Amino acid sequence: MNVLLISPKDPKKPSQLKFLMGGESTYTHSLLDNPPKGVSYTYFSDALKNNEIEYTPWQTFLNTLIKTRILPIDAGYQCLRLKKRFDLVHCHGYCLKLAGNIKPPVVLSDSSSNYLFLKDYLGWSREKINSRYTLRKFLAQKLHIFDPNLNLNGAPLIVWSEFAKKTHLDLGIDRKKVIVIPPGIAKFQLRKTRNNLCTILFVGTWFKRKGGEILLTAYKELKKKYPNVDLILIGEIEKDIFLSGKIFHKNYVPREKLIRDIFPKADILVDVPPVAEGYGLVVLEAASLGIPAIVSSVYALPEIVEDRKTGFVIGPNNVSALVDALEKLIKNPTLLEKMGRSAKKRFIKNYWGEVTNKKLLKVYKEAFQNP
Repeated sequence: MNVLLISPKDPKKPSQLKFLMGGESTYTHSLLDNPPKGVSYTYFSDALKNNEIEYTPWQTFLNTLIKTRILPIDAGYQCLRLKKRFDLVHCHGYCLKLAGNIKPPVVLSDSSSNYLFLKDYLGWSREKINSRYTLRKFLAQKLHIFDPNLNLNGAPLIVWSEFAKKTHLDLGIDRKKVIVIPPGIAKFQLRKTRNNLCTILFVGTWFKRKGGEILLTAYKELKKKYPNVDLILIGEIEKDIFLSGKIFHKNYVPREKLIRDIFPKADILVDVPPVAEGYGLVVLEAASLGIPAIVSSVYALPEIVEDRKTGFVIGPNNVSALVDALEKLIKNPTLLEKMGRSAKKRFIKNYWGEVTNKKLLKVYKEAFQNP
């Protein structure tokens, strides 16, 4: 099955770290590197270069409406005319408009929802969102646009979590069209054995939004009692935050190096956003190496981490709860290893690429057979 994949991907050398797609890019690479059995992906930027597809004038028009804030801020539209026949189009994270005579079946996917981004990340009021969404829905219906939030146009929609499913249902999407398939991750190498040390890892482009400041406060308190505890921070840190002590920090590490060199050094992953988290793919990456995680109870994170079995789920913006959870693992290496084994076992059962690809292939086949 030849599938045209339309999905975000980070540049190899990003110039503006704040605009990285993060989990969306990881999802794209995971599909391209480990496609479902019998599926061959053509990435849309390659198809553009090879003149297999082309942009239509709607591309500029609709995305200008976003830039001028007439439509809500979003990843944007992909308005394409297919010049080559594909068996299927999988569009992730974008709205899609197809023109021309070649219109294969479409499968949509979304990590969470643009609505949540507007409400919790940007702080838009419900009234402001609804006013912009009214126009967006009108355009989607009149122009036959595949919109994962407002108008599926007959296509199935894959979301990553039950939390995301509920959000889309609340927006009026047909329950029968929404399928939960977590992002699949290929298994990584074994974690390196650590001696008399405990290393905490944080990975996140938006440092404060991901809970980095909360972790720093907890780490300073823990360091007084446990001087052998190390901290690795990956992500750009705001200028008003000062790092002191033995903390390893990098603004950006390419994903290949992150997986190969950084993750295996970690014993505990911390992802404790105080308000919002698109999904938490970094938690799955840690679990694939047998690294337990401490997460806050926002969005889909409580679905990914089984509290007190594969890690800890704590209340948002709760420094004392984070200190307590970290201390339990630091003081008890046996518990840490047990949780790590449980995290990896749960990863293999639910999030391993071979498992999720079987579910994805089923959706592809059903869409292809019932266009």
